[in-house]
Amino acid sequence: MDHLTLALGSLLIIASVFLVIQLKPRLISVRQGEALVRRRKAWLPGGGTTVWFWSTHVIKLFDRVEKVDLTRRHLRYDVDGKTKDGERFTISGELAFTLPQTEKDLLAVCEEPGVEVLNNPEALKSLFADDFRDATRRVAEKLEAEKLPAMAEDFRFTVSDVLGSLLPGVYPDTHFIDLKFQ
Repeated sequence: MDHLTLALGSLLIIASVFLVIQLKPRLISVRQGEALVRRRKAWLPGGGTTVWFWSTHVIKLFDRVEKVDLTRRHLRYDVDGKTKDGERFTISGELAFTLPQTEKDLLAVCEEPGVEVLNNPEALKSLFADDFRDATRRVAEKLEAEKLPAMAEDFRFTVSDVLGSLLPGVYPDTHFIDLKFQ
């Protein structure tokens, strides 16, 4: 046997082993409070983007897999503004929400901001910062300073209504603490 035949045979064996390892399905486990987003080329069998709320097998060669944390998120913001009677205020607020628990809504959320943003607290905080501050200022501008502390619950619900749905299937809950007038 010549050297070329040995080299080609060795290369073929190594490539076959590599291919078998890449094609072997692997079990990816998903804990409670997580979802698995699997992306596969559309022309492959079972192609497209799918969401799994339980453990599943993936093929490393064809699938790109990302885990999404579905637990409740709490984002804190400080908002400055003016009330209806021109009184300046500073309020600390918390925006709390849970990602959707349905496949359709979770797919929509994973496509728009992306899984990287959903799993990064700082990126998520900056994504909603402007909407939260604008909604809080708009509601506070309609109230008088002396009525604001007494109407804390109404204020909270009104801000949540103004925010509406942040993303498909994501509905916020707001909490306000530490109201200060200047």
